[in-house]
Amino acid sequence: MKKPACLIMFILPLLFSCIDKSVPDFSECISSGSLEKSILETEVLGTWEWQFMVCCPESTEGMKRDSNLHAGTKITLYDDGTGKKEDKSGIIDFSWKLKTVDFNYYGFDTDPRIFSISGRLFICNDQLFANDSYRDGADNYFKKIKGPEIKPN
Repeated sequence: MKKPACLIMFILPLLFSCIDKSVPDFSECISSGSLEKSILETEVLGTWEWQFMVCCPESTEGMKRDSNLHAGTKITLYDDGTGKKEDKSGIIDFSWKLKTVDFNYYGFDTDPRIFSISGRLFICNDQLFANDSYRDGADNYFKKIKGPEIKPN
């Protein structure tokens, strides 16, 4: 019985040491009730700049932060249900709406699908957290750089 206990005490610290400590804490927003659909529909409007992604690849590396994968990506959401994604490969126009995901949360339903904003949606202090790791996707973090804007013609 001593061996399994020693093994667990050795492995647990290794697992938790792999998680990046600089990931923003969204627990305050999750527990504050700011996840109501009507609030989110207003708070998401504007331009968001991608900051970093945290993902758990199928390797022994565990959770890791990638600060370059989508560098320069900006997502703008307009109040008419349209948006645009600007990145190194160009500009993509898309439509969006909020949908229920994972029973009690909201996420984006986009056409075409925008993977960097997939998953459960949390907004806190001008930061957007697209949490897709609950279903083995990546977690993407954005910072709001512009408030709601009028869609250009």
